[in-house]
Amino acid sequence: MDPGHPFTIFDNMRINNVLNHLDLGLNIGSNGVGLELAAPITDWARVRAGVDVMPHINIPMHFNVVTYADGQVGNNFDRVQEIMTQLTNYDMDEVIDMKAKPTGVNFRFMVDVMPIPSNRNWHLTVGFLVGSNKMGTVANTPEEMPSLLMMNLYNYYYDYLEDKRYMDEPFLPGISDAYLDPETAQQIFEKMKPYGHLGMHVGDFKDGTPYIMEPGKDGMVKASAFVNRFKPYVGIGYSGAPARDKRFKIGFDLGVLFWGGAPQVITHDGTNLTRDVRHISGKVGDYMGLIRGLKVCPSLSFKMSYTLF
Repeated sequence: MDPGHPFTIFDNMRINNVLNHLDLGLNIGSNGVGLELAAPITDWARVRAGVDVMPHINIPMHFNVVTYADGQVGNNFDRVQEIMTQLTNYDMDEVIDMKAKPTGVNFRFMVDVMPIPSNRNWHLTVGFLVGSNKMGTVANTPEEMPSLLMMNLYNYYYDYLEDKRYMDEPFLPGISDAYLDPETAQQIFEKMKPYGHLGMHVGDFKDGTPYIMEPGKDGMVKASAFVNRFKPYVGIGYSGAPARDKRFKIGFDLGVLFWGGAPQVITHDGTNLTRDVRHISGKVGDYMGLIRGLKVCPSLSFKMSYTLF
């Protein structure tokens, strides 16, 4: 047969173990849950391509609400809570519950090289992930919305009274005749003045100034962690058949992702917790310490695959 005939070329590829079978695999690990296809390109190398999806696992976090006046953090929440209860008949929570959850969808492309001729189960891998640059989010739980809205209301009226806007602005926006008597307004402000604003003392800026996180205009507190969209990978792995049926294989991959340095955690008000805030206390501080130390991301996944043909 003519060596250039397409059937001869295909036969030669099969003889040399090039694209002569296709594996479908399931991966579970630090990059999420994924599916991939793998095929040999020589008798000592193969390519793999797939998609990883990070499941939404909730991690609880908490922030304490504090008062903040004249650059100093205070412990007067109970007094402010009493004022707001008198005004609104609702109680604010002193501890704001939040939930962090990993996110992300990434396409994965890998090249495995089997350097040991007598044992093709072991492989060295180079490749990349490309996709989401947001690796996680943290936000208050829905149950905290009333308390956060009350915090915004308190801070709004503190500024309203401090700036004496009651002289030319209605007490209730949009209601033109809802004005406060100046004397009454001054009396209310004298009660509020010693306590300042309400917020959550997350940590301190590099100059020592406290970072107080207040709810956004939507009545929420939240943050997101960002990394590069393109993430190179290097690692090692193993894949072998545990039984006589060589079509079914199990294995693992262990390596590192280069995601562009430590993830940048940005709050809803634009503050970079990774770069600009220190002395973060509690579990949040522990998580931030871990994130700052992850210049590269350790990656471990376990996999099962089945040879389709």
